[in-house]
Amino acid sequence: MNRNEFKNEMKTRLKALQSNELCHFAWICAVRALPFLSSTTRKFTYWSESARQKYLGHLFYVLDIASNASIGNLSTSDEGVGLLARAIADNAKEYDIIAFSVATAITSSFFAATRTAQEDSIIADTYARQALEALVDAYTNASDMAHAAAVTHANTAADDYSLTEVAALDSDNMCDNFYNILRGDFDAIRNGELDKIQHDSSLLFKKTLRNFKQDLYNTGCGYWANTYQELYDHQFKVDTTVLKQRLAVAPQTRNEGAKTVGDYLKDRGTMLHLFRQQSLGQV
Repeated sequence: MNRNEFKNEMKTRLKALQSNELCHFAWICAVRALPFLSSTTRKFTYWSESARQKYLGHLFYVLDIASNASIGNLSTSDEGVGLLARAIADNAKEYDIIAFSVATAITSSFFAATRTAQEDSIIADTYARQALEALVDAYTNASDMAHAAAVTHANTAADDYSLTEVAALDSDNMCDNFYNILRGDFDAIRNGELDKIQHDSSLLFKKTLRNFKQDLYNTGCGYWANTYQELYDHQFKVDTTVLKQRLAVAPQTRNEGAKTVGDYLKDRGTMLHLFRQQSLGQV
């Protein structure tokens, strides 16, 4: 099945979801898309060095808003937040089409959340579909580029993939397996069986996920690398306490970018841990 056939299939399926379910599905798509920020271009260099931290920080913030909505905490967020995320996506488009798709998936998850809050199920469906389509584009484009690089023995994108992954990409089953994971996401959300959402990160570009986390560490954003991994480790269950702390970060701190926010939250977490230990008489 090619990507357009799959998109059309899912377009029909999504009509069966309620607004809150569409919101959750769009968020899952955005979470799955995120590692592809490091699929071909490393260290997020499709964005200028001066803007990189702010852009990453804003995308994480937008994803957190969608995450909060996915667990039922709906709010009509300032649409300017989503419009800035869309501009960030457009900024990457000229240099890395895959990064553009990832940022588009994240942006769409935000707008699916805001439209759900406004009880506009028709538009929520549109944005959920856009999040899915952006994820599919990111995945299939990364697959095509990796395979082409391997076939030509180019010393470019091929370096970012293990040979076993590239071999898997060449099989007809690879994209079908990916599509089946997304079908499984849909079924789990539709049936209220969220514990059945596939959370084995090894099934989706292991090397890309490693590259993504490594790029975050190398740019001072280890907090976010750990946060993303924890989503997979805990079956996409959101730690509501930690999420609430992230959303409560003051705008002036958030505007400094992903590293500043991560360092602030890490320090805050350390202080809370020490406070709990003191309260229990453990220090």
